[in-house]
Amino acid sequence: DYGPCAFLDIYDPAKKFSAIDEMGRYAFGNQPPIGQWNLVKLAQSLLPIIDENETRAIEKGQEQINQYPALFKQNFTALFARKLGLHMVQTGDDTLIEEFLDILHKEEADFTKSFRRLAHWIKSDAPIEPDLKKYPDWLNRWRERLKIQDLQETQKTMLKANPVLIPRNHLIEKAIRAAEDNQDFSLFFQLTQALKNPFDSRHDETTFDQLPDDKEVVHRTFCGT
Repeated sequence: DYGPCAFLDIYDPAKKFSAIDEMGRYAFGNQPPIGQWNLVKLAQSLLPIIDENETRAIEKGQEQINQYPALFKQNFTALFARKLGLHMVQTGDDTLIEEFLDILHKEEADFTKSFRRLAHWIKSDAPIEPDLKKYPDWLNRWRERLKIQDLQETQKTMLKANPVLIPRNHLIEKAIRAAEDNQDFSLFFQLTQALKNPFDSRHDETTFDQLPDDKEVVHRTFCGT
């Protein structure tokens, strides 16, 4: 949940959920600049504490804010490197990450499942789904990049970085409706139990990782943000 009380199913940087966000200000892909904007507003409210002299306070606050883009990029790359199984970030890894996200967008692929499945596609003889077969260049470069690592440990890293289950929006909506309309909390408790260990494969995971059908897709949330 990146803010609008919803999780991404199909990957789309322009995806937004909040009913009040008509212009897409808080769309998934806009989170980095919005994060910096929020920090600017926080710094403005803290100016009297930062320094008694307003000019010096602004300079000090701006100095800290200016570090945000590089720090965000560093942490973004490190996070997605783990999701791709890259143990140590190297030159070119950011390109691999960006290209894979582009593939997910083009193929309208599920964000969570796609990263999870990569863990089982490390070896060259592993069966590949049709969507990724369209991009042999990326797949070969990713596998080549992994050759400098222990593949068994790489797979373990990926399985720990990419969950099996997330709180799918349509299932949360079903649980809310059942509880509010019928005082039936059974689905809520089932989801809560399943999501206690989101990285562990379990016998009932297919019940909770299914994509919504056309009638179940949640397009807007009303969380008051």
